[in-house]
Amino acid sequence: GTQVSRAAQAQLTRKPGSKINPRSTLTPKEWLDSGRWVGVISSNVKAIRYVKARYELFVRFLSGAEYRYTGIDRTFARQMFDSASKGRFVWRRLRRTNRPYQRVR
Repeated sequence: GTQVSRAAQAQLTRKPGSKINPRSTLTPKEWLDSGRWVGVISSNVKAIRYVKARYELFVRFLSGAEYRYTGIDRTFARQMFDSASKGRFVWRRLRRTNRPYQRVR
């Protein structure tokens, strides 16, 4: 994939007043443990969040739609965090495999 500087990544993923943190500020472990939204660079996905206590992965799309996927273990969530293409990961690893989900907004 294309390399993007941390400053450019932060600018692309953060809007004033939003609760989304630019990915460059969190390590994978910090993200997995924090339960916070992290912005991602994607043509389709805006941000992701993992709630370890409930094994839930949240995906917020650029359209504003937000989905909660349940039964997601830490390893799977880390794979999402590390994936080069978040949209492809959602389609191939979440949607196609019929992971349980609910539209949140």
